Formats: sequence, C-alpha cells, structure tokens
Amino acid sequence: MYKNKGVLRNLFIGFLGIIILIALIGTLNKIKIIEVEQISYNATLEQLWELWEFDKRKAWDSSLDWVEADGKFELGQTGLLKLKDQPPRRFEIIEFEINKLYTDRFYLPLGGKMDWQHSLEKTGNDIKIKWSVTVNGPTALMLLPIMKTILKEELPGTVEKFIKIAETK
Repeated sequence: MYKNKGVLRNLFIGFLGIIILIALIGTLNKIKIIEVEQISYNATLEQLWELWEFDKRKAWDSSLDWVEADGKFELGQTGLLKLKDQPPRRFEIIEFEINKLYTDRFYLPLGGKMDWQHSLEKTGNDIKIKWSVTVNGPTALMLLPIMKTILKEELPGTVEKFIKIAETK
C-alpha cells in the first residue's frame, strides 16, 4: 500500500515537472507558427498598407466577426477583436513603420502572446507581402499543433484575398 503511494507520488511529480518544462520552454522562446510570402504585381505600397487598418479588415478577413480598435492605426493602438467561434481577444500594435511593417500582439489565456508581423517590401516593380506569426508563453507548445493546422489552411487564402482587393482599388 505505501509502496503504491510512493510510485504515484513520483509519477505525479514527474508529470508536473514535464508540464513546467513545457511552459518554461514556451515562455522563453518565440515559436514560429507560419510564414506566408506572396507578391503583388499591381498594387502600390499605400493600397496594401491601407487595407491593414482594422476598420477595413472585414473586406479580406473572412474569419473576423468584429473588431473594436481604440484610436488610430499606429504604434500602441489597442483594442478587442473577435474571430468566428472564438472568444474576443485583446490586441496591441507593438511595432509600426508606415508602408513597411506592423506587428499586432494578441493576448491569449494563461499568459500566452501571439504576434502577427505584416510587412511590405518593394522589389523592383513588385511588392513582397509577408505575414509571419509567432507565439510564446506557458501554453505555446501545447497550442502550437492546433494553431499551425488552422493557419496553414486559412492564411494563404486570406493573403491572396488581401492582395486581390488591393490590386482592384
């Protein structure tokens, strides 16, 4: 009887140690989920940049239910965004260079953070558009497979729609 309690205690401590290690690794590292790069042949930097403003996002982001942004589209802007079948998430713009790049950070449960970096790069007559998504925090490694699967299916088509709308403006 006492021997079984010791085994169970050791299993519990081992399991708890693994959970703590996973949380620590996720917290100390930014983990890339996905990166999507596409080229626009007919849009300007300004046409593309303008579509990233939150009040224009529904035109190209079919997963968006609604967004409430506080203030202008600039460094430090905060707000609340709700995707279909998900709870609302707080966000903040943590990096911002007009017509070049911006990063919005979404705050996830249990201290997680998901950063979406959007960038534009003029390459001759074309513009390279890149979306890069990273996550970190205690639950990052546990959520990674789910987020990777969803974003791999959704994001390339979203970027294509984004470019198409910009090119027809």
